[in-house]
Amino acid sequence: EICDDGNVANGDGCESTCQVTVACGNGIIQGTEVCDDGNQINGDGCETSCRLSNGEMCTMPGQCDSGICDAGICEPANSCGNNVLEAGEICDDGNTTNGDGCEASCRLTNGEECTMNNQCDSGVCDLTNNPGICEPANTCGNSAVEVGEICDDGNTANGDGCESNCTITVVCGNGIRQGTEICDDGNQVAGDGCENTCRLSIGEMCTTDMQCASGFCDPVTMTCQPVVGCGNGVLQTGEGCDDGNNVVGDGCNATCDIENTFPCNATPPGDIGNPSCASTLCDQSAGSPGTCEPMNRCGNNRLEAGEGCDDGGTVAGDGCNAACKIEDGDPCNANTAGAVGDASCAANVCDVTGGAPGVCGGTDTDGDGVLDTRDIDDDNDGILDLEEGGELTDTDGDGTPNSLDLDSDNDGICDASEAGHGFMDRSGDYVADCPSSVGANGMCNALETAVDSGSINYVMADTDKDSVRDYRDLDSDNDGLSDLHEGDFRCLDANDNGVCDGPDDDGDGIANSIDMQPAAFGTLNARRPMNKDQDANDDYRDLDSDNDTIFDLIESTNFEHEGVIADGVIDARGDRDPSPDGIRDVVDDSDNDNIPDSEDQDPASFGGLHDAHVDTDGDTNPDQRDLDSDDDVVPDGPDNCRLIVNPIQQDVDEDGLGDACDDNDDRWGLQGGGCGCGTTSQPGSMLVLGLGVMWMLGRRRRRRSAGAGAVAGVVVIGLIAMPGASHAQAPVVEGDFATERFQLATDSDGLLDVESAKVRKHLALDIGLWLGYANDPLTLNRPGNDHEREGSLVSDQVGGELVGALGLFDRIQIGVAVPLVLMQDDDQSSGDPTMPTAPNSSFAVGDIRFIPKLQLLRQSDHAVDLAVIVGLTFPTSSGEGFAGDTGVTATPTLAISRNFGQGMRGGLNLGYRVREERMAIDLEINDELFAGFGLGYDLSVRGGPPLELDATFGFATAAEDAFSAFNSNYAEIKGGASYNVPGPLLIFAAAGAGVAEGYGTPDWRMLAGIRVDRTPENAPPPPPAVDTDFDSYLDPVDKCPTDPEDFDKFEDEDGCPDLDDDKDTIPDAADNCRLEPEDLDGFEDANGCPELDNDGDKILDLADKCPMDPEDLDAFQDEDGCPELDNDADTVQDSADPCPLVAGPVENKGCPWPDRDGDTVLDRFDNCPDEPGKVELQGCNAKQLVKLTGTKLELMETVFFQTNRSVIQRRSYKLMDNIAFVIK
Repeated sequence: EICDDGNVANGDGCESTCQVTVACGNGIIQGTEVCDDGNQINGDGCETSCRLSNGEMCTMPGQCDSGICDAGICEPANSCGNNVLEAGEICDDGNTTNGDGCEASCRLTNGEECTMNNQCDSGVCDLTNNPGICEPANTCGNSAVEVGEICDDGNTANGDGCESNCTITVVCGNGIRQGTEICDDGNQVAGDGCENTCRLSIGEMCTTDMQCASGFCDPVTMTCQPVVGCGNGVLQTGEGCDDGNNVVGDGCNATCDIENTFPCNATPPGDIGNPSCASTLCDQSAGSPGTCEPMNRCGNNRLEAGEGCDDGGTVAGDGCNAACKIEDGDPCNANTAGAVGDASCAANVCDVTGGAPGVCGGTDTDGDGVLDTRDIDDDNDGILDLEEGGELTDTDGDGTPNSLDLDSDNDGICDASEAGHGFMDRSGDYVADCPSSVGANGMCNALETAVDSGSINYVMADTDKDSVRDYRDLDSDNDGLSDLHEGDFRCLDANDNGVCDGPDDDGDGIANSIDMQPAAFGTLNARRPMNKDQDANDDYRDLDSDNDTIFDLIESTNFEHEGVIADGVIDARGDRDPSPDGIRDVVDDSDNDNIPDSEDQDPASFGGLHDAHVDTDGDTNPDQRDLDSDDDVVPDGPDNCRLIVNPIQQDVDEDGLGDACDDNDDRWGLQGGGCGCGTTSQPGSMLVLGLGVMWMLGRRRRRRSAGAGAVAGVVVIGLIAMPGASHAQAPVVEGDFATERFQLATDSDGLLDVESAKVRKHLALDIGLWLGYANDPLTLNRPGNDHEREGSLVSDQVGGELVGALGLFDRIQIGVAVPLVLMQDDDQSSGDPTMPTAPNSSFAVGDIRFIPKLQLLRQSDHAVDLAVIVGLTFPTSSGEGFAGDTGVTATPTLAISRNFGQGMRGGLNLGYRVREERMAIDLEINDELFAGFGLGYDLSVRGGPPLELDATFGFATAAEDAFSAFNSNYAEIKGGASYNVPGPLLIFAAAGAGVAEGYGTPDWRMLAGIRVDRTPENAPPPPPAVDTDFDSYLDPVDKCPTDPEDFDKFEDEDGCPDLDDDKDTIPDAADNCRLEPEDLDGFEDANGCPELDNDGDKILDLADKCPMDPEDLDAFQDEDGCPELDNDADTVQDSADPCPLVAGPVENKGCPWPDRDGDTVLDRFDNCPDEPGKVELQGCNAKQLVKLTGTKLELMETVFFQTNRSVIQRRSYKLMDNIAFVIK
């Protein structure tokens, strides 16, 4: 059951099935019902819609049957004062109080802004200003003409046509026609139809003279007109104009004729056309009405003396120019009223060859004053038009005939320079620099056999004698290089066919890409043709442009233009120059562009010579202009490898071709080993190495005599060593350079051959000795056989080094090293009698090295140790076989090292080796760049044995051209271990392998040695402090080493995260004001920002007695922060109280009842409210017959009527008058 009402009746809210009936009026609130009082009666609080009746309390409009919830009370719809703006209402402020901006009529109160009258309760919207203002009705100055007003202009100013009493001022110009005024347009402006006399202007319709300001109404036109005569402003017969005055220069002169440049008259009854003009000339060429113009003036459309034409304008290009002369191509003038014949033409030439009257002009292409029809050199290039083929020949096919083409073959070089007359274009305008005047025939006089002879006095240039003049020859010297390329004119030639690309807008034969004035004949400041060697011939006519004794044809060495090499033979294409004279031999040329078909990119079209543009050294200077094509400082002439860098010019086989470019297999080359297996080690060398190592091991415990013993050991080994098998083979290679690349670090802080950046303590001494074996550090190869190894000059080498270092002042260290060569051998097993040999010494002392080191930075103060080392090597070697250099060498080196902690350390060396330059067969020995890198790991740090594992990598390369010569690139990787014997002794061993083929690189090596440290250093410094939480603060200074600093610019220096900077319990992540603590007053505390004025009434909460209720700020007790809703405590809320500070009864909306006359009788009881009176006389000074009670009017006497009539008796007239007085 849903319900049970104790019966089984239906329709009473609970059905017989005990289910609820969903229906309004059943007494149960269901579905969307707001109320249900169990009936269908309206007006009882719950309407038949189950919505609230008007007057019931509500919270939202949907609860009310009317749909209006006003201030918590249901109110009727379409009712003024319900706070809903509805049809017919201008405003609705929720009440029917007048004077509050919205009146009880729901129209605007006086003083409110409006745009139309019906918005105002008064019905008057004064629109004097924008927006308008509602004003009381029947008020002068409200812009509305009302009862008793003649006018209302929206103000109460006098003298403006409408006076302050809203009556009209009788004055002309006030906009109101008054008195004798004929018109009044509201202004004092003359000529606007109504003059300032309020009479009609000239031209206005009239019927009598008095209506016109002029006093004359024309009876014919019935318009106001001035008095008849010139200057009266009326156009009359015989006048071209009449502007109402007799002033000259204003367009209409003193006789009423139109002045020059002003339009002619076309309106009767005045003069029309020519008679209307003072000059009697009306120019109508541009149409009617025309313009008055003076006589004898160009452009007046009248042919006059001196003119060949006059078309009424001064625009050039229409046949008659701005000077009234006939332009080229139009018939000459034969009318004797103007100039005739030549004088009529702008060109001063009338060509009558076709008959009279003839045609004006002709073209003068070169601007020399001689028309092309009479000019035998139309383009002023010094070449006769007849020679150039007149208008029929166009060599380059650009549409401009040679006779008008300043560059007939379009190679960028002007014809004037290629002609051969000697007056080449040096001024840069592409025409011949004629030293004399031009004759009547248009030819430079200096180029003719006699003035105007028409015969030239020079021979046309044909440099290569191929019967094609240079000015039409794309390769004037026939060296296979285009004139465009050799002339270096730099015009656009995208397809590289030796012809300038692109348009020629002015048709002068100069491509736009090099034409400095593409809209006019010729150009400006053009380049001169290139002349590299400054001889008598420019490069395009010079077979050896750079004068290096090598033909340009040879130096342009690509497949297309490969020239005579030595014997004049071209590779695989036949002999193009059997002479040999540097000039290609004549072959087929289908398109007559002087490019052999075999080399012409397009044999059917002009052009097609593909230039090599060979620039071997990439210096932007092509080889044929470059005196040193490979930039190896050896001029091309004597260079035995012109295209390959070889400054030493070595030529081992003396065949005239340098080794660098000689593929002859008879040559030998030198290189290192580097993982090769080409030779076999000698057993004697291994024996010597073994004896030395065993001796050092036997002495490892003798601490006091370790240094002396090492030296003695060297002597013993030297005595034991025996020379290996010698081979008296020739040629002999001088062994004036060291092949041993391994150099032990000068102190025990180093890693094998990598120097440390640290120095020994003051007066601390470190001594070391190593002995080792290197396999194939210097081998022989055949360059012509892909450098295949065929033997060794040093196949086995046993050597070592004695090193020592002394520390000074904890900042400087002086090191000395003495290299030793104990034994070395070669490998001549191939049996080749030409294989070079070298003197090998059985025992030698190498070049002594002096190794000063200066430490600049210490790891204790910086991140790394840093030092500079300037090593010096002196030529002290005692032997002659690869034990040392011939001169002093210097090796400035930068050393960087670091102890990484946990037993790991590393080092890096970067340096430059300065040495004397020399050659050994093909090996160039010169300055070097070198570097070394090493890592070491000490096992004892983690409890292991006193053993350190080391690995290093070293490389070197030629400084001048790094990594280019393979036999100068040294690279070797080494690994080893050192054992720290208790006391000052350290023993070590290492092995290495070459990974490049530069000299001194062994296939493999092994070595062993000892070190003696007389003053061992203290234990290494502790590893650097760590930063556990990675917040950039090291743990010793980090107050929270495991919690990273949050770096929010608040106490970041302690290393601890500050999660609540302002300590207001709101985490910074959620705190919108993390540096200002929340006030935690229960109001919006979650954002972390203090709300100092919760209610937003501008009174801080500290002084606000009502922090959650905003002060009403009505200037009444506002300082306490609490709203005073009824300031005068009269029970009428201030919002509805017009007198909020003066108590008054509710019946008067909170305002006290007025007493206008101050007689203590309130106006509501005062029969005479505007006249002080007595209380007993109801506020009047005379006896009253009626009395006001506040709600009604009481009669104090009886009203007497005539019997049976509704007529008041006379005795009650006084009572009626009293009643009328009170209620008026």
